[in-house]
Amino acid sequence: MADFLINYEHKARELDSVCLIKAELERRGYSVDLSCTYDEERTRHRQRRKAKVVLTSALYNNSSLHYFVYSLAGFCRKVVNLQWEQSLTNHDEADPNFYQNPKEYARDALHLCWGEEVRNRLSRSGVSSNKAIVVGPSQMDILRPEFNDLFLNKDDIAREFNLNSTSEWVLFISSFTFVNMTDEEYSRERQCMGDRLDDFRHLSIVSKQEIIKWLELALMEYPDKIYIYRPHPSENGDESLIAMAAKYPNFYIIKDLSVKQWIKSSDKILTWYSTSAAEVFFSGKSCSILRPIPIPNEWEVSIYRNATLISDPGVFLCDMAVNNSPFPLDAFLVREYYQVEKSSPSYSRICDVLEEVINTTKFDMPRISISFLVKIHFTQMKTRFLFILKQILSRSNYRMIFFWNQLLVSKLDNHIESMSRLNRDRGKNQASEEELTEIFAKIQRVVNAVKHV
Repeated sequence: MADFLINYEHKARELDSVCLIKAELERRGYSVDLSCTYDEERTRHRQRRKAKVVLTSALYNNSSLHYFVYSLAGFCRKVVNLQWEQSLTNHDEADPNFYQNPKEYARDALHLCWGEEVRNRLSRSGVSSNKAIVVGPSQMDILRPEFNDLFLNKDDIAREFNLNSTSEWVLFISSFTFVNMTDEEYSRERQCMGDRLDDFRHLSIVSKQEIIKWLELALMEYPDKIYIYRPHPSENGDESLIAMAAKYPNFYIIKDLSVKQWIKSSDKILTWYSTSAAEVFFSGKSCSILRPIPIPNEWEVSIYRNATLISDPGVFLCDMAVNNSPFPLDAFLVREYYQVEKSSPSYSRICDVLEEVINTTKFDMPRISISFLVKIHFTQMKTRFLFILKQILSRSNYRMIFFWNQLLVSKLDNHIESMSRLNRDRGKNQASEEELTEIFAKIQRVVNAVKHV
């Protein structure tokens, strides 16, 4: 049994931080295992990995507690929520019933917060003050000076992607996640966020169309600049972008490498709605926020309040000639959401808390009733049984067999689409053994060196 089991969901978003925490815990003498939400064994509901402490990527309610903890590691009272989705919209932040706010038994886990604003939100939703602790954003640690050698230089990237290293690189950080989703993916998101998501999806579609037009104007106006469109990890392919890349030799769509790597290497940075603006801030750089279509206040990202926006194509083209514009977000507000401390990296603060978790009962979840334990057990059995049944039925001519029950046909359709998506995206979300070994070795060297100075 490992001391700690850390589950991550998206390698592009979480892997650096997870490796930092693992390296520091191992330096302190603890054993640490990693697991991915999209691991083949996990998605087939047959993975069991016991640990004294389980760290999850998210934790909303009893259902997610079962999926992220119990179905993976069995019953455990030492549960820590890393909650990788802490930058919300104004509407969601003001709603104490928002689905991402922990409810039911999940409230009793320990929730790690990036800043005071996040802690205040959890408190308003009913999480006890001693179960929400501010530790800072570990995803910003990799931007600290001691980790500079982990990044490729511009010449290395230029060789890898056949770019001109002497040209100015303009990076667009995309966040158009809802534009090209499959019906199954969008249905799943809509179940969580409600009918109002339809409005935001439409806003995303028209905003992307306009921004692509703006980028095309810039491609013609500044042919010596290289434009790099960095898709969001959840963003699927787009024919209009592919056509633009074929038409303009200075336009590239590159999904590889982390967004931090591209921020470090680019001369100018553009975005629409991405929370990666915070990473730009802590990189010591600036960015421009493109808003051809106004976003209603309720949908605005909380850290974008009072931001300086570019809403006119003419202003955008003029801005393209400037590389030292002021940072467009309120610096004080950014720091309220992301409490970065120069004297102490967040991964170290997290590990301080985790040592308390494993060595004391201070943060243990309360004992639960025998009836709830029995329910957990039968839920696991039921989940596995239904998965096997869906697998068997989906291999048959179920549309003809169950023509009289369209609800069942729809469920099987969704199961096939869901498994297809998981298989398709596994390489995007789950690190291979080679990737994990390489990344962890680099991070471990820096962590050990820093601590021994």
